[in-house]
Amino acid sequence: MQLRSAISTAHQAEGNTDDAIEALENFVALKPKNAAALVDLASLYLVKVEEAQQRAQVASARAAYLAPGATIASNTQFGGRALEPDSISGAVDNQLSGIVQAELGVAQQAASQAVDAYKRRAATEPRNALYQLELAQTAESAGDIATAVAAYEKFLDLEPDDPNAVDVKRRLKQLRAQPTG
Repeated sequence: MQLRSAISTAHQAEGNTDDAIEALENFVALKPKNAAALVDLASLYLVKVEEAQQRAQVASARAAYLAPGATIASNTQFGGRALEPDSISGAVDNQLSGIVQAELGVAQQAASQAVDAYKRRAATEPRNALYQLELAQTAESAGDIATAVAAYEKFLDLEPDDPNAVDVKRRLKQLRAQPTG
């Protein structure tokens, strides 16, 4: 079973994040309470988030460079009407905008999967405050405020005197003040 973990590591070393995730998911399916594997899995999902965000940034930059007419035309008025971008610039802009949106969707899905991996890890040792804190931080980064609040609260229940408690209370106050929906 350690072979699957080693395969995941090899894929990761080669930059094949999706293959590394698949191998580690298979390993975790066999060893669902392996906390270290779940952390590695969550970390891989966070790598996938970063990769997708980078691809989205590149596509956005390419759109600005390759289809400047689409942006310029939509912001330029002549005789009270916006200028129409040329069809090539418009097509390039549309295609690259689609890529940006797709990559941002991949990033959001991977962030949710990282949160799920941390939830599974926290479930292996529900009384482990560190696991709750890591779940809360990952959930907050992923925009899963409900999970973040619940995990921060559980962290405080488990370790009210932890050195991180002051910061956690501050984060909870900020998260609770955010509008929902």
